[in-house]
Amino acid sequence: MKVAGSRRLALVAAFAIVAGALPESAEAATPKPAAVSRVTVTRTTVAPRAKVTLRARVRNRAAGAARVRVSFYASANARWDRKDVKLGSVTSTRLKRGKSGGVTLSARLPSAVKRGSWTLFACTGSSDHPTCVKSARRLVVKATTQPARPAAPTPPNQPGTPDKSTPPDGDHPDGPGDSDLPAQGDPALTLQVASDVEWSRNQFPDGDYPQEGDTVTSQLRLGTDVAGEAGYERTTMPAAAAVTGQETVLAGEGGPSSVDLDDGNVPLTLPFAFPFAGVSTTEIDVSTNGWIGLAGPAFAYDTTAWRNDYRGAEATLGDHLAAIAPFWDDLSLDPASLSNGTAADPVGRIVLVQPSNGQSVAIRWEAYPYGGDASEGFQTFEVVLFRDGRVRFDYLQRPPFSGLNVSPVIGLSPGIEGRQPNVDILPDDATVAPEDSYLYTPTAVDSTAPSGAGTASLTLPRGSQLVDADAGCEVAQDPTLLAEGHVDCSVPSVAAGDTATAQVSWAYPSWLFGYPEQTATWNAGDLTQTDSVELTEDGFADGQGTTLEADPDSTGGAPTVGLLSHSENLQLRHPRLTSTVPAGLTVTGISIEGIDLDAGQIAAACGTLRTDANGGTISCELPNGIDLTSGAGILFGPAAAGDYSLSFTVTADNLPSPITADATVTVPAG
Repeated sequence: MKVAGSRRLALVAAFAIVAGALPESAEAATPKPAAVSRVTVTRTTVAPRAKVTLRARVRNRAAGAARVRVSFYASANARWDRKDVKLGSVTSTRLKRGKSGGVTLSARLPSAVKRGSWTLFACTGSSDHPTCVKSARRLVVKATTQPARPAAPTPPNQPGTPDKSTPPDGDHPDGPGDSDLPAQGDPALTLQVASDVEWSRNQFPDGDYPQEGDTVTSQLRLGTDVAGEAGYERTTMPAAAAVTGQETVLAGEGGPSSVDLDDGNVPLTLPFAFPFAGVSTTEIDVSTNGWIGLAGPAFAYDTTAWRNDYRGAEATLGDHLAAIAPFWDDLSLDPASLSNGTAADPVGRIVLVQPSNGQSVAIRWEAYPYGGDASEGFQTFEVVLFRDGRVRFDYLQRPPFSGLNVSPVIGLSPGIEGRQPNVDILPDDATVAPEDSYLYTPTAVDSTAPSGAGTASLTLPRGSQLVDADAGCEVAQDPTLLAEGHVDCSVPSVAAGDTATAQVSWAYPSWLFGYPEQTATWNAGDLTQTDSVELTEDGFADGQGTTLEADPDSTGGAPTVGLLSHSENLQLRHPRLTSTVPAGLTVTGISIEGIDLDAGQIAAACGTLRTDANGGTISCELPNGIDLTSGAGILFGPAAAGDYSLSFTVTADNLPSPITADATVTVPAG
């Protein structure tokens, strides 16, 4: 099932377009003290008893300021009634009359929500005559298991057809051999941070999203003079025939049932260490959407995460996703994903092919374009990975792809900060795929010198906790709510052509509402390399034209000011809130996306808050990736009667300029 985004309590983002539906009993209940809309769930396919995060928008229709209580239900028949399973309730922050806000509920599905398809309802009002809306996307509960990582395939004993583009001795006319690399200059170093969470979808290999306390594993890959460090040259060659050899079905018809046919991720161990973009690895992840991840899971079908990023599509892709993409688009192995698919249409496959000479492996897709026409049949293509780092794309469909209404990405992306991808980012409605084969050959590096012995370090997000680390690694600074931590690892000299690794595992923080970031540094003798990773989702769009609205309220005795942006689903990168507080007001709390932060969390965001009511300025580093369309708020203590003028400024990396709002809070006498 296709969704445009997904996060849970610590990572919250609205992503589904929803349609409201009122049960008959609720339509007759007037006047309504509150309205509810836009109910969404972070994951639409979950296991029984899974944790889910539900969100809704509410509007206060009472005569004065009030909090709105929302209850969430799961319905088996798509109509709200008293047989529905209640998932829990949550109360909004205080809303002025006619104002809207967001609510979020994180809950574990009760055992009564059994396997099957469920409609979600968000309801306000009395239990006898509620006002409800239902989500447009149904929640599917099914048994899920993490795909097993297939063992490295063994070479077949029977003779096969050699892959003639790479003779057994490894010498070839279209790629560099070891003898071609001059022994001169400083070693060419590459540092890559790999994670078991995919950057653009924020999912583990089993499809789950990080929850509070979950263990996230980060790996530092340290490469010296490894193929691909200096980039690739692409050449077009006559269309190659399909690679032959020992075949293993990785997903789809004849493969393991644990892999989702749509947006599935298949972990795979290669029979050799494959050099890519300056580091080598045997562990890759194969996506049903026509690409391979080399530094994390491969779920993404929607490329808007980096196409719309304010840093530019190529820079963002190159920095964050290590990918080999023969035809990356919204594909599926399931004929039900077609606009007119039927049970009679065949199920697609992903097949691993190992030629007998052991010098390469091929991965072949037989996939449908999501939402396409069944008459088009399978779109068949493959990628060939060679031991020496070359990559070849073969397009086996004849006639070539046509009329698919696709916008694919074709090429290589290093996933290493500051390195540009070698990709074609095709526009919407690009309807033809290549007829020829593409060969990517690593550019020769300038040195075959080993690196010097040194150290590698990795930051740990604020609020997280170290779980485990490789031998030779130790905590140099424990993370706190106020400061990042970091782990230092000793790194011996790395031989030319080799890759060393250091692995660090950490517990996902409980207080973090946005997206964590990590920075790594490798000091090898006199040389230094850095890389960073964002565990994000949907990227950071350009905030041009964003506005800020301040909504003061003093009807509850203690003033509050809500802040709201009208740029839908704009996630802010490194946002900061600054406010001038007049004398007579004391800041007591901060509310972010409808959740009040406790004292430690406030301190992490804003530092020490003034308690003397003498006014001044507060400056709060808001969680990275928050969406102000869901609102933020400043909470004050009781104040003397009078008018209090406040100003607010929000800055962020993806806001071209600061956005500001002013408000006057009037505290009535008595």
